[in-house]
Formats: sequence, C-alpha cells, structure tokens
Amino acid sequence: MNRNQILCTESLRELERHGIRQTAAAIGVFDGVHRGHQKVLETLLGIAETTHSVPVVITFRPHPRSVLTPESAPPMLLPPEEKLRLLHAYGAQAIVTIPFTKEFAALSPDEFLDQCLHSGTVRLTGVCVGSAWKFGAKAAGSSADLKRRAKQDGFLFRPVDEVRYGDRIVSSTEIRKAVAEGDLQTASAMLKRNYRLFGTVEHGLGLAGRMLGAPTANLHLEAGVLPPFGVYAVYAETPEGERLPGIVNIGIAPTVRKEENPAPKVEVHIFGRSLDLYGKRLAVELVSNVRREKRFQSLEELRTQIHADIAAAAELLKGI
Repeated sequence: MNRNQILCTESLRELERHGIRQTAAAIGVFDGVHRGHQKVLETLLGIAETTHSVPVVITFRPHPRSVLTPESAPPMLLPPEEKLRLLHAYGAQAIVTIPFTKEFAALSPDEFLDQCLHSGTVRLTGVCVGSAWKFGAKAAGSSADLKRRAKQDGFLFRPVDEVRYGDRIVSSTEIRKAVAEGDLQTASAMLKRNYRLFGTVEHGLGLAGRMLGAPTANLHLEAGVLPPFGVYAVYAETPEGERLPGIVNIGIAPTVRKEENPAPKVEVHIFGRSLDLYGKRLAVELVSNVRREKRFQSLEELRTQIHADIAAAAELLKGI
C-alpha cells in the first residue's frame, strides 16, 4: 500500500483486498478534525506503531445528528473530501466510512460495535476513541463497553481524554459557537489552524465589479458556519493549491440589495488578480475581521470604504 495515497472503504474487512492484514482503528465523527481529534489520531499512531498495524479511521456519513434530529443538525465544519485529506495528513492510511442510517442508529451498543469492528480476516489490534464518545441506540454505549469488548476480543483499547482550551472543552460544537460569536481566535486555536469556509463559486449580480471596482467571486457555501456579518481579511485556496490573499464580505450587502429578508452571501475579492473561478471550489481562510457590515448612504461612500477595507486587509495579511 502506498503511504502517500489514502484508501477509502465502507468496512474493515474490505481492507484485505488491498493487502492490509493488521489494523488499529480510531472511531468517531471527526467533524473539524480539531485538537481533540488530533489527540485521538496521535494515540492511534502510537497503537499502530506498537502493534505493527496500519492506522485506520472509522467514521460515519452523513453526520449522525442529520439522521437523528435533522431539524437541529449543525452545519458541517468540513466537506467530506477535506475531512479525508486532514485525517490522512494526521496519519490515517485508510478511512472506513460507514453509512449512518436510522437502522444503524437503532443498533444496540454491541450490535453497533459488531458492525464497526467486523474485520473478517483482517486482525484488529487496537481501538481508540474520545473518552466521552457515545454510540448505539439512545447513545447507550460508552468507553466501558469498548473496554469490555477489547478484553473479550483481544485488542488494545485506549480512551483519550478531552482537550481543553482555557475553560472550554475543545469540540465541534464549541468551534461553531466561537465562530458564530465572531471569536475567530478561539475557533482557530481549537482547530490548530485558521478557520475556513468551503464552497463553489457561482454567478452573482456582478455589481461589485461593474459599479464598485472590486470584482468578487460569490461562494455557494458547502461547509462552515458563518461568522457575524462583516468584512474579513482572508486567504483563498484554489483547487490548484494556490493560496491567494484577499478580502471577503459576508452578509446581506444592505447598501445594494433591496429585497426583503435577503439570504446572506459570501463574496470574495482576490487582490491584484483577475481569475475565472466560476464553478471552482474554494477554501476561504478567515484571518482577521476588518469591520462589521453596515449600510452606506450612497454607492460612492461604499466604493470609498471598499478600497479602505482592501488596504486594511492587505496590511493585516502582511507576513502571515
């Protein structure tokens, strides 16, 4: 197996077809791949090294809450392909993605583990999870069940303690909360990287380029929580891997949009470049807030402010 390539399957037993005979596994949703997840992955690599096994992540799609409580399911912090990329970057050599359905959610803890850990002829040498992780019907399963199962089936089990940032437990929920409150510093600290929005560039009204002198790429959001409406200094990463400095306006553009209850828009302006980005996917890294959104008295006043915002953002991005 090529260590530079990530292998994706829907069960541990499928790994045998790819020459894998022995694995250690980390189990979880891993939305955000934040510092808590990174600690679990570090533990996984330790188990894999000790037992001479291939480190594997077992995860789920869609997010369990989108199946169990779709009316209150949170927005994902990462699109699936970015989650896979980060899991691989932190050492996972294979990803087992189990389809999460209502039937799967209704399994007892033991049945849940039977399905997750059924490995056929592939030997499972160890398992690690976050110590607070719950699973099975009504979230009745816990580390105690995994500890019992490990003793029964003869594999190592390592529960991983929660990670704290100040007085807060690092979690996807806390990261969403921090972003929604405009606390990008906390969100980025919990992620151990700058917070990013993900989406595909779509056609907009074209007002920014024609009337305001600052053409923008309008992002159809695929993953990420919006921060408070305003202007932010950013880096935009293209599918080709270019990391381009720019500025993003997030909000309803009250000066130019007159419709009632307009949907928020994410509009990215790249400094000094004219790029055809329509249909391309961008990752927009939020570095710093420049100002909050406001209504201007005229387009001329808005145009003047946009150029001041660009200068301020460029200054903020120097050396970053």
